[in-house]
Amino acid sequence: METLEIRPRSVRNGLLLGAILIFALAGGVAALISGTPASMGLGAVVILVCGPVLFLVPKMMKRKVSMVLTAGALEYTGAWGTTQLPWADVEKFGLVDSNSTLAVGARLSSYDRYLASVSPEMAAKLLKLIPFVKVAGLAVTSVKMPYDQYTKIWSALSGKETLADQLKSFGKVGNYAEVILWNRQHYGYDLLWSWGDMDRSAKEFLVLLETYRKNAGSPAGN
Repeated sequence: METLEIRPRSVRNGLLLGAILIFALAGGVAALISGTPASMGLGAVVILVCGPVLFLVPKMMKRKVSMVLTAGALEYTGAWGTTQLPWADVEKFGLVDSNSTLAVGARLSSYDRYLASVSPEMAAKLLKLIPFVKVAGLAVTSVKMPYDQYTKIWSALSGKETLADQLKSFGKVGNYAEVILWNRQHYGYDLLWSWGDMDRSAKEFLVLLETYRKNAGSPAGN
């Protein structure tokens, strides 16, 4: 398979996201000054979630390439670095209905090589783009899987008595691992890519990714 760059319409997407965030922040401020405890709490949550993401919009708009598909891997390119996801580590791709829009999900057979490519700095930035992390403060107890399944997915988790201890030892990368484990439990997929990452419809992007994955596992790419 030839190398293919995925080039979303970053400027348009950034402007659209920025407008949505500004609208949401305005509503949050209005709720915060309303005076009622319930509204003030909701307003504070909206500001805490949307505020940090708004500051990231300019960097997102400068990103010309979101992914590079090669014969061996999917390379995700963010404003803070690149992660590597070998096709051989993908169990399947699929569509996910997320907030009334279609996203493309990847379910991994192993986290080992993917998480090894995620630096602590990049993990910290990725976490800021996931609003529910700040709102819910994801507890490890919310991820329910047999312990042997954790160690099978990510071999680095073996050797500790509890999942919480092990994830904590990895710092921000451990926090990010917790998020993708949560994704697996709630969506059936570990990684999710939204409209801002794609240069075509979710259904077309799914077909493209499956084509690369299947060809990577075929002799001589056939």
